[in-house]
Amino acid sequence: MQHSGVYRVRERLLMSATIGGVMAGESAFLRLVEVRNTVRAGAALSTPEYHSAYHPFAEAL
Repeated sequence: MQHSGVYRVRERLLMSATIGGVMAGESAFLRLVEVRNTVRAGAALSTPEYHSAYHPFAEAL
């Protein structure tokens, strides 16, 4: 995620968005981190573990 620019965009959002925008962005960001951690732990896209992490991320978007 560091090379994707996600952290840089997150920082920009934290500095310039409304409180509601910051809260929504942070929620999506934290769920994306959970997806990354799940994949890092070895979950494949077709596993229940992956879907348990992905669906909250998709809902946050």
